[in-house]
Amino acid sequence: MTLKVSLDALHADSVLWSEVAGKLSTASGAAWGQWLSAHEFTGVADREGLVALYQECLTKVANLVSEGSTSATDISKTLTSVRNQYLDDEAKARAKFAGVWDPK
Repeated sequence: MTLKVSLDALHADSVLWSEVAGKLSTASGAAWGQWLSAHEFTGVADREGLVALYQECLTKVANLVSEGSTSATDISKTLTSVRNQYLDDEAKARAKFAGVWDPK
């Protein structure tokens, strides 16, 4: 695998993880949009603790999906950082060895 192929793969993976992060963020927002209060349940459901359980589960799911979005964003940024470091190292190596093999 050449350096260019590796750099292209890092970029493609970074874009993919960024898209995943966006979709997870959207899903988290959609989950929060499903919030229901005691008014949307029956009195029996409220007395039996269903409202609190529902809200607890919804909070857990929305928070986990949000954390997934944050993690996917971190992965995307790390892949971009690694790619940029490779590019920087390559440029420095080219500058350092420029002309070394030229006849004197």
